[in-house]
Amino acid sequence: MKKIISKEFTSSLDDIMERAKRISKEMNDYYLGTVHFFLALLDYQKQSVEEYNEGYIYKLFKQKNIEYDEIKEYIYDINSRDSKRKIKYKDIYSPKLKQAIKNAEKTSRLLENEYVYEELILIEILMQDNNGMHLYLDGYNDFAINKKYFVDNIVYVMDDDSESLKRYVESSFLNSDNYVEKQQDVSLSKFFINLNDVVKEEKKEYIGHEEEFARLFQILSRYTKNNPCVIGEHGVGKTEFVKEFARRINDSNVPRSLQSKEIYEIQIAKMVAMAKFKGEVEEKLDKALISLENKNNVILFIDDIHEIINISKEIFTGIVNVLKPILEKGNIKVIVSTSIDAYTKISKRNNILERYFQKLKIKESDKKETFDLLMNVKDKYEDYHGVSIDEEGVNLVINYAERYMTDRFFPEKAIDVLDESMARAHVKRYLLVEDTERIEGKYSKLEENRIEALLNNDFGKLEKLNRMKEEIDKKEIIYENGFYEDKVMDEDIAYVVSKIAGVNLEKVTKREAKKLTRLESILSERVIGQEEAILAVSKAIRRGRSGIKESKRPIGSFLFLGPTGVGKTELSKALAGEVFGNERDIIRFDMSEYMDSFDVSKLVGSPPGYVGYDEGGQLPKFIRKNPYSVVLFDEIEKAHPDIFNIFLQILDEGFITDNDGTKVSFDNAVIIMTSNIGASRIVNNTSLGFEAQKTEMDEYFGMKEQVLDEVERLFKPEILNRIDEVVVFRALNKDDAKKILNKMVRELGERMRESKNISLSVSASAKDVILESGFSKKYGARPLRRSLQTLVEDEIATIILDNDLQSGDLIKVGAKKGKLTFNIVENSTK
Repeated sequence: MKKIISKEFTSSLDDIMERAKRISKEMNDYYLGTVHFFLALLDYQKQSVEEYNEGYIYKLFKQKNIEYDEIKEYIYDINSRDSKRKIKYKDIYSPKLKQAIKNAEKTSRLLENEYVYEELILIEILMQDNNGMHLYLDGYNDFAINKKYFVDNIVYVMDDDSESLKRYVESSFLNSDNYVEKQQDVSLSKFFINLNDVVKEEKKEYIGHEEEFARLFQILSRYTKNNPCVIGEHGVGKTEFVKEFARRINDSNVPRSLQSKEIYEIQIAKMVAMAKFKGEVEEKLDKALISLENKNNVILFIDDIHEIINISKEIFTGIVNVLKPILEKGNIKVIVSTSIDAYTKISKRNNILERYFQKLKIKESDKKETFDLLMNVKDKYEDYHGVSIDEEGVNLVINYAERYMTDRFFPEKAIDVLDESMARAHVKRYLLVEDTERIEGKYSKLEENRIEALLNNDFGKLEKLNRMKEEIDKKEIIYENGFYEDKVMDEDIAYVVSKIAGVNLEKVTKREAKKLTRLESILSERVIGQEEAILAVSKAIRRGRSGIKESKRPIGSFLFLGPTGVGKTELSKALAGEVFGNERDIIRFDMSEYMDSFDVSKLVGSPPGYVGYDEGGQLPKFIRKNPYSVVLFDEIEKAHPDIFNIFLQILDEGFITDNDGTKVSFDNAVIIMTSNIGASRIVNNTSLGFEAQKTEMDEYFGMKEQVLDEVERLFKPEILNRIDEVVVFRALNKDDAKKILNKMVRELGERMRESKNISLSVSASAKDVILESGFSKKYGARPLRRSLQTLVEDEIATIILDNDLQSGDLIKVGAKKGKLTFNIVENSTK
């Protein structure tokens, strides 16, 4: 038990008071206050810890990163900034410390104690609304947050069985205005962002959406169901719309009923990140919202509410249950934002949005609004990147973004292109400056070496150095002609769009137009013997790419008819390569796998409640990832009739609606359907009854007419009327087969040179042998390829493996008595 020094204080408390007096004098204060007492108490307990390992209050504060030496330095530093004159210490208590001691005495009597402990005085100081200690420490290391924690632990250590002390502290502390106010401030700052304060720091001129603001004001002014649900596609500016509302509140540019409102954005993700146990997020949110209920000017904002479902469906349900009482009371209005697709998904799971919220759709900014916005923000980006962009460049950004980034929305996609184009110009400028400095250094060293070579009559070295000088001079001419610019060039914008949209650079620039004008000759190099088909396809592609086609429809849609092996798939691959820049930008659907009615779900996704709903359909997933591509539906006649309803939507409207109700655009795709309908008529063309004097072209058109008659009997008119071109492929003849074989041999030779640097020569007689073995009018070029593999490639593979062939050797393929011969000609330079 502690020794009594006087009627009230223990020896330890007397020691603490003496230390407090010394601290007060060091701080040049004329009184002894709460902050001096607190520092003295920690100083006393620190000494006890060092000497006897006792001093639980010191340890308690240390657990919360409140160290005596650091906090003393912190307080002394603040105190030194106050330029008060030197005064004489008067040995009196401050009113707050006097009140704390008085209340501690009362508590001692209440607890039937004869004396006052220092712990009781500290408890009283912590429970006071305002005092010197709070003034110094409430902003230090979450001190304000932990005051209740300190009190609870001190009470527990003092007397674990003293329920009367616990009840007294609990009632006193909870009734403290300081405690309630501080706890409110802590909860708000921890889990909420005050958008009114945020937008004060952002100087922005908002453009457009006046109709939406009028609708927002109307919803918030309703008596019931006065909570707006801001919906719109990703990138249209939903979050910025709410921020602009906060700006207008700050500027009093809102109806009188909404003036002085404060918008608090709740940080759900932060709550989830800080949660450790099940149900903790809901508990944190519930406690945080209690701090808002005492305010009568609050509007709560939850951005992208659908993201909560992505985190956890269980957490979403819990949060909804926390919000429902607030929404039913109506004392706090709530704004949420979400995408159009997500709104549909949420409504299927829970009726909270439909029951308590009014939809407010934010439409996509038009080109003029986007232009005004970019001109408004471009100065900020120019300052950041150190390069400029003119009005023409801004317009190009908008036009390219509109044309090639169809799966995204204004203004976000235009801002992305603007930002990255300026970043590219900045990086290019940096690299050019480095290259210029490197060239200048090389040039100086080069001149020294040239002079040295000239003096030494080393003309061989001089000639080499002269060639190097010519290369450097060429680079310098490039720089002098203005290649090095401090502005965004058209090429920068085109390059960035090509990378973001995943489209070939030539497609974005004017080079594509030149390529499309000679598309027939390009495709004819790949596809042999199908001039009529190539001409029809080329015309349709040019119509689609020239901008005169109906908007939102695919670039081109085709029905390829013909027997196997005549080039239908090859032409599809060639189109992918020439129109989109990569043969891999093609997806093939074998329609023999979609012969039943339930197979529709494999293509577009299963309905809600069925297996595979969350996985989505194969077709929407591919087009979302590859909007610029060829979609090939092979053997379309084998598909179930229900599949054709999907084709109708694609061909007519340019989109399909997947199982989630999301629209997937096909307006940058080429749709190709293939069929073997009429194949027998095409192969047996001579049996169609044409007269011998008919030309080959006459025979083709006569055959085509009969094939189309058969197609019309099997396909519905609404499908055929929506296809750009029905293309009939002719059967291959021997001349076509010979050209195809020459192409195959040339490609084989190129592969051998690239992989082994071995050349290949195939004689005309050898080609005749291969042609005789592989040509089939019925099966087209495929047997020809198999014959080349069997007769030539297999034998060459054996020769390469059995012989020690060297780089530059030649393999000659000939024919003798209807059999192929193979000879090796060694490289003469070895």
